[in-house]
Amino acid sequence: MSRKRPWPLYAYAGMVYAFLYAPVLVLVAFSFNTSKRNAAWRGFTLDWYRQLLTDREIITALLNSLEIAATATIIATILGTLGALRSRAATSRREPSMRRSSSSPS
Repeated sequence: MSRKRPWPLYAYAGMVYAFLYAPVLVLVAFSFNTSKRNAAWRGFTLDWYRQLLTDREIITALLNSLEIAATATIIATILGTLGALRSRAATSRREPSMRRSSSSPS
């Protein structure tokens, strides 16, 4: 038996996603504009990206961000794996308390 899909919920979710992503898409589109002011489209250029890639401070900041992201990913993966192994190895006596502690919101 198939359930009727709640189309208002999907419409609302679509509007929320559009509200969140439309500014990002506009920003990406206007990043190729030749004008310094993005009020009007003046033409296509990659000059802003050339300037970005030659700025040493931006490159350093990017590399720092990537290093922090990689470190956080590795730490989260290790902690998550250890938590999963610990949860899996819990004895049946401690199992209810382990489930409560791992699913509590606080």
